Amino acid sequence: MRKTTARRGIPGTGLVIALALVAGVLSLAPPAAAVPAATAAAADLPYGPYTCKQNFVWRDAFPYDYVCVTVVPDIRRETAEENRLADERREPNGGPWGPDTCKQGFVWREANRSDHVCVYPSSRSRAWLNNANAAFGLQDPSAPPRIFGTHTAEDYSAEYRHVTLRVTGAFSRNSKVTFSTYGYHGGGWELRTGYTFDTGDNGRIITPNGQILTFYCDLNAHRRAQAFLVATDHANGQVSNPGKVTDPLCISID
Repeated sequence: MRKTTARRGIPGTGLVIALALVAGVLSLAPPAAAVPAATAAAADLPYGPYTCKQNFVWRDAFPYDYVCVTVVPDIRRETAEENRLADERREPNGGPWGPDTCKQGFVWREANRSDHVCVYPSSRSRAWLNNANAAFGLQDPSAPPRIFGTHTAEDYSAEYRHVTLRVTGAFSRNSKVTFSTYGYHGGGWELRTGYTFDTGDNGRIITPNGQILTFYCDLNAHRRAQAFLVATDHANGQVSNPGKVTDPLCISID
């Protein structure tokens, strides 16, 4: 059974994050005896890879919405109420945005690209924030799978002792993606915030060669501890794991 500092809980979503990284040859994984595995296998989590940590539940704005949100305030209940009121908040005869045109004072919630439930503007802002921070509501941020052929790589400059992390593959088009790292620090697993990047028409992040971070590390590859790279797609709150990378804190596994 893998070890994790997150407590087992109910489904839901979370907080904002992002990280910059660049890449080449992945460093070797640390010995199992040196660093406990992040968690149990996804199959051992009570609700699968998107199991929420304690005091979080799935938002359920639409089918298969696994963004974890707080129990207090009860965002899932408020979201369900918005869904119930959806018809009466639309213009009965449509309008400039088609049959889903909202009445004055309401806007589309946009928990994903097809979410046209009419809500107050503050609710849309909350949905966007929940999407951006979705990884922080998960019991195990390393559990969600890789998506759309996304990959990590890293390069090492022996001259400058710099590690550059890079991500390839597609996320949602014309959106934003936040990258964070989930690594073993001070006796427990920790999700650390990173950087957010725009994506283009092809869904790829708009940086030279997919670079997201360059950092100093004077350790040889076989001595560098690794961390899970966690990607959060702002368009729908989907969390995925493109792969493992050198921990940006440059921790030795010795």
